[in-house]
Parts: sequence; structure tokens; C-alpha cells
Amino acid sequence: MGSGLIVLASAGFGGSIAPAAAARTPAGTTPALAAAHRQHDAIERTIASLQSRVHRLEAARDRLAGRLTLPGALNPVSAPELYVTVARELPRLAEVLVRTREALMHLDRRRRQVAERIERLRARFFREWERRREERAREAE
Repeated sequence: MGSGLIVLASAGFGGSIAPAAAARTPAGTTPALAAAHRQHDAIERTIASLQSRVHRLEAARDRLAGRLTLPGALNPVSAPELYVTVARELPRLAEVLVRTREALMHLDRRRRQVAERIERLRARFFREWERRREERAREAE
């Protein structure tokens, strides 16, 4: 599934973190924690984009299916070429929808992993900060 995500990301459904943004580290954090937050934000944006894409694909699928099933819809006699085209595109559209949903599930798992990593990094940062504070207090005595 990893290569599919690369394709989705390169197709405009995600993005890379700019080198300038990667170099910045907000005060009160570490470079690793800042990078994890940027990664989490990028995943969130990609998920939102893919969810939007799923909604558009579902709407397109429903419109195409309606063209074949509604009263007065296409039929092989009245519009044979269009009927064949619509009938052929429905399975393709369903496959794209399945792959997009799989990518969403993968990204959701990745988002949870990154959130857990952020929590571990944050806890380590505050443990270290507390340790340094205690050392400074001992030195001041």
C-alpha cells in the first residue's frame, strides 16, 4: 500500500514539508517534536483531501448508476455507445473508490502512530525539562 500513497501524494493529495519549515523549531519544543507535529499536520491535510475525493467519487458513482437504473434512463437500445461506456466505467470507479478508502485507512493508522510518537516525545521533553530545572535548583542551593 505504500507505493499507492506515494502516487496519491504526488498527484496532489498530500505534500512534502518544505526545508525551511523543517529548519524552524518553535520555542519550548525539540526538533523531533516539531517535525512530528508537521508530519501529523500533513497527514491531517491529506486525509481531509482524500475524504473529499471519496465524497466526489461516491457522487459520481451514484450519478452513473442512476443513469442506468432510473425510469427513462439509458438503455442499450436508445443510446448503445453511452450505455456501454457508463456500464464499463462503473466498475473502474468502484475500484478507485476502494483504493482511496484503503489509503484513508492506512493514513488513519499512520496518524495514530504519529500522535502516539508526539505524546512520547512530549513526555520525554518535559521529563528532561523537569530534570534540568531540578539540577539548576540544586546548583543554586
